[in-house]
Amino acid sequence: MNKTEKIKTTVYLSEDAASQVDAILSLTKRLDKREKSIAIEEAIGFYYSYLSGQINMDYLCGIYGRQVEAIVQRATDRISSQLFKQAVETNMLTRIVAFEYELSKDEYDKMRSKAVAAVKRSTGRISLFDTMQDSEE
Repeated sequence: MNKTEKIKTTVYLSEDAASQVDAILSLTKRLDKREKSIAIEEAIGFYYSYLSGQINMDYLCGIYGRQVEAIVQRATDRISSQLFKQAVETNMLTRIVAFEYELSKDEYDKMRSKAVAAVKRSTGRISLFDTMQDSEE
C-alpha cells in the first residue's frame, strides 16, 4: 500500500482523547485544523514504534542478562578453581614447614590459632612486620 492510499475508518474517541488531538494540532504548525486524521495516524505510528521497541528491549535485556550471568559464572568458576589450587599449595607448604621444624600437634595448633587471630585483626591487610611481631609473642 502506498502512502497516498487511505482507508476510511470510523474511530470513536473519548472527549479527553479528542481534546488531546486538538491540542496536538494546535501545537503542530505544519498540520492545519482539518487534518486530524494525519495527527491520529502519526500518533498510531509513534505508539506502534514504542510498543515494538519495548518488545525488542525486553528480548534484548533477556539475552544480555543471560550473557552477563554466563560471564559471571565463568569468572566464579575460575576464581574457585584458583582458590582451590592455592589452598592445596598452602597446605603442602604448611605440612613441609611443620615436618621440617618438627612441630608437635599442640605447637601447630597454637601457631594456627595465632595466625587466625592475626588475620582477623588485620582486616585483610597483612604486613611482614606485623607477622614478625606476632611470632615473637
